[in-house]
Amino acid sequence: MTPEYNVQSICLGYNRVVIGMRSGTILETMISETDASGKIVGRKHNFDGNTKIRKWMKCTDDQIPISVAIDMVSEKIFSMTEAGKFTAWDLVTFDVMFQKDFHKTAQNIIAFKHSNKILLVFENDILVLGSNIS
Repeated sequence: MTPEYNVQSICLGYNRVVIGMRSGTILETMISETDASGKIVGRKHNFDGNTKIRKWMKCTDDQIPISVAIDMVSEKIFSMTEAGKFTAWDLVTFDVMFQKDFHKTAQNIIAFKHSNKILLVFENDILVLGSNIS
């Protein structure tokens, strides 16, 4: 099986699932097509009507993301590569809001659900960042 179809990480946000593939592709699918009030949610661009999956983007650098997370209010998506490149994107515009290369072997990103913080797990280090970084 090619890396294009291998799931690297999955993150659940408000009414959506974000899937990071080993190839660097980031995909989104909705859990339900209705919002909290029962109204049908409109379709966004890059949405495939057959699979109901929205393709966001390919990796923006030469490294493959190993972990993806969404902040507690579903405004930002975070990714980390194995070589330690951390990137934060705005979920509405998909602009890169922050990027830093830690030059450390990364293991995981964990976005806290009850606190606006992100845990960056490296091979020999753990960092906690506030998710309102820009």
